[in-house]
Amino acid sequence: RRAVLDIDFVQTQVPLAPTDRVLEIGCGWGRHTRELRRRGFGNLVSLDIAPAMLDLAYRYVDDDNADIRAQDFRTLAGEPPFAAVLSLYDRACIGFPTEAEDRASLAHLAGLLQPGGWLLFGTGDWPAALPAPRRDWRIWGDTVELLKTLPDLASCTCTDRTVVLRGGERRVVELTRRFYTQPEVSALLINAGFAVRDIWNTLTEDGNYDPSRDGLFVLAQRVQKEGA
Repeated sequence: RRAVLDIDFVQTQVPLAPTDRVLEIGCGWGRHTRELRRRGFGNLVSLDIAPAMLDLAYRYVDDDNADIRAQDFRTLAGEPPFAAVLSLYDRACIGFPTEAEDRASLAHLAGLLQPGGWLLFGTGDWPAALPAPRRDWRIWGDTVELLKTLPDLASCTCTDRTVVLRGGERRVVELTRRFYTQPEVSALLINAGFAVRDIWNTLTEDGNYDPSRDGLFVLAQRVQKEGA
């Protein structure tokens, strides 16, 4: 049901026809993929880099003609231009460890879009402010997980670190993301050749952006260069 409402909202905001080429980044287990395919979007390319999620997506979408790929969008090249790029509830577009990586990401996305093409991305848990430090434990059976949130005000980054202890073995998983305020996100998009068209906290009609609330979804349009 949530996927149906999300795509309803997308179609009220983005002028797309089912024949348009659409790129979906971070398709996860395929809930939006399936709904877009159900609505006739036959030129949809859906990407994710998580094998477990993709295994679920192949089964859930259950469509031999669906173009679902295990691929990082930053390696996508040689494709006909897309009318729209969607990345819903995913931080793939920006939020890499450094601003340079984010600038490169948005520039690449602009290059994948046709002039006037649309980019809609965001996530409901985008923090209104850099998260506070946190430390927590989870224990089940012979497995212990230590969860840490490590903000760095100097670099405006936050690292989520998970330490897993099981059977005498120790494994560490880390994810560091650059934090941006909404004006900083808009500035990055403009620098990459986009015009920001709208911003919301949630993908709903009453989700008009409030900087004091978590959640950030952005609709931007690739600018048509003069003389192009």
